[in-house]
Amino acid sequence: MVLTTTCNYSGRQILPGYGKRFAKNDKSIHIFLSGKCAAHYTHKWNPRKVAWTIVNRRSRGKDLVIQSKSKASKKAVVSTRTYAGINSAKLDELRKKFADLKK
Repeated sequence: MVLTTTCNYSGRQILPGYGKRFAKNDKSIHIFLSGKCAAHYTHKWNPRKVAWTIVNRRSRGKDLVIQSKSKASKKAVVSTRTYAGINSAKLDELRKKFADLKK
């Protein structure tokens, strides 16, 4: 399996041995597919406005975007439970009764 990276400007895949790396002063590294991508980035051209980038194709609806299915989380069901056949109201009465006896 070949480890590929994506271009920070165009969004295309970069195979090992290809591309340019650009290190900024804030310790972030940008990887570009070609000098063309690097030049566009240094000129601060918006990749959404450049026709050949993947970002532009996705914004115009030309490229297929794989959407992950969000899983529905299960909600806890709260039910009133009985204790030895006694409902909660009667159980509260018994607790008060025994609390008074302990005092």
